[in-house]
Amino acid sequence: VVGVAAPTIAVMLQLIDQFQMVDKDLVATPLLGRQNFVSQYRVESVLAEIAKETDVSECSARVAEWFAAGAPPVTPSTREMTRRVPGLAFLAEDFESIAPELASFDCKLLGDNEDEGGNKIRAQLEERASESRLVVLTHTMLVLLSKGTKEGQPFRFTHLFVDEVHELEEAAARLESAEVSMQSLRGWFRRSGLSRADEAIEMLTDLTNELRGLHTRQ
Repeated sequence: VVGVAAPTIAVMLQLIDQFQMVDKDLVATPLLGRQNFVSQYRVESVLAEIAKETDVSECSARVAEWFAAGAPPVTPSTREMTRRVPGLAFLAEDFESIAPELASFDCKLLGDNEDEGGNKIRAQLEERASESRLVVLTHTMLVLLSKGTKEGQPFRFTHLFVDEVHELEEAAARLESAEVSMQSLRGWFRRSGLSRADEAIEMLTDLTNELRGLHTRQ
């Protein structure tokens, strides 16, 4: 099995096109992971939490309409990928386009809940890749696989090619970094039941505004 890792989905598509130009019978199968999909449950939970202190009705309406339509591709790159891989939906890139005001990393898939539409699609892609001799994936997915491939998963590549290899380190650093949003912290404080939760939230908000002010003045 030959693996080809690219920095972004857009570059993945370019490589798949190039492979087709070289050999029309060559089937290059894209492999996407949980980080490429959003969880409808987590999105709705985040919106409900934010709505306790901010009017998100407009954003909620856009997101609800998107989910009601089956969370279809809406960006040029995801639409282009759907041309090669029919049935793609619940993609994080599309969600970021639909709801740019939300922190997408709070909304991505976690676990293997079969009720999640994104998990069903991810599992289908994984099955297709398991039967392919040429798998195209992102740097991020490559790092995730290298951290621990489950026994039986056919992604122990016999040959591996990394495009734009200098960007692989950045992908690894992102995965090993801790990231948290203000909306996550506020939600955690509210659920914690701490006696001074409201005070802590107010202090965090003031600190965030101060940091933003410093950044603006610079």
